[in-house]
Amino acid sequence: MILESREEWVRELMMVGEPKYVRSTESKFLEHVDAKNDPMSFNRHNGNGDFTNAGMKMSKEFCLNIQRSRTGKSSGMLNKPHSDETKAKIAATKIGLNVGTKWFNNGLTAKRFNIGFEPAGWVLGKKYVTI
Repeated sequence: MILESREEWVRELMMVGEPKYVRSTESKFLEHVDAKNDPMSFNRHNGNGDFTNAGMKMSKEFCLNIQRSRTGKSSGMLNKPHSDETKAKIAATKIGLNVGTKWFNNGLTAKRFNIGFEPAGWVLGKKYVTI
């Protein structure tokens, strides 16, 4: 099983169709290869149709329950200003990043520069027109 190495996963589109037909066909395939007991399979079941709600209608109440479960608490810093010391620490972590830069071009190429530090002849904007 490659749980830790997701970049090694291979996903393959095997079928396109109506959700119920696709689920039924997938269940038959999973049963055929015994995916539940295959150590190289991510599936933990052989597909009984109860594992997904794709293509099924959900009630408004059910949708609201899903919405409530995905709504987290707000940040503890909401509507509170950072201290000057904290702002300085945050700024120090961003040194060398493209923070505070804008795209400039000279008519031939485009690069990012800090505002006010762009070379002479460069204008604001990533898109450029060559003549």
